[in-house]
Amino acid sequence: MGTDKVNPKLLYNLRSLLLSAEQAQVALHQAQVKAAQCQLDIEKDYGLLGTNATLDIATGLIKRGDDEQEGEEAKKQSVPEEE
Repeated sequence: MGTDKVNPKLLYNLRSLLLSAEQAQVALHQAQVKAAQCQLDIEKDYGLLGTNATLDIATGLIKRGDDEQEGEEAKKQSVPEEE
């Protein structure tokens, strides 16, 4: 009973593709980290950190949390409107 051996060139190509896939995973991770840093910078610039507000990255809209909306409404009600 003999043992078959895979063609060395095919084995090289397989291992090369696996390494390329690993490199792509590393690049993807780096891009995700950059995107998270960019989002953090935006949240800092717009004063969203430590609030219930969220940033919709698809539209660029800021959704304020219930607590913040109630606080804003209370401020508006406490300031008399000029006629």
